[in-house]
Amino acid sequence: MGKHENTIPVSHEIALDAEIIIHSLWFKDVIPWAKQNKGKLANKILIDIVNPFTEDFNDFTLNWGQSAAEELQNVIPDTKVVGAFKNTFFRVFEEPIHNNLKSDVYVTSDNEKAKETVMEFLSSTPFRILDGGKLSNNRTIERLTLFERELAIRYGNYPYVSNHLFGLNV
Repeated sequence: MGKHENTIPVSHEIALDAEIIIHSLWFKDVIPWAKQNKGKLANKILIDIVNPFTEDFNDFTLNWGQSAAEELQNVIPDTKVVGAFKNTFFRVFEEPIHNNLKSDVYVTSDNEKAKETVMEFLSSTPFRILDGGKLSNNRTIERLTLFERELAIRYGNYPYVSNHLFGLNV
């Protein structure tokens, strides 16, 4: 068999049939997409990984007191929105264990069952999965990520941006 003959292409429509969906859209694109697919997303878990950053990663597109995850939940109230991976930059997915430290991933939601489901779903990944509390905590997590980016640039570790909270036995 050829190299890709066992690969099954997954279309957008098939992906929307899943019970847990992870979108990979920019914030400017995720709200229109969610509105367009509101019916198909109802009663599903949507893992929101987006941060409302400007294109140059220097500021936010939302006001203080707002988060991308909350804005998304407001648009699709019948969907269980779970925030995750918001404190990790793209390269961390390639190397979740950096300098011998597992990257932390904060999982947030106002739906405890959905949050627990996602934490279990992610438990086999090489990340350290932590209960990040309620969805509104993304107001802090999303902003902290830009601060982490600034530190990583200053200390020569960018784009490997992620937290690792010391002293946790998780």
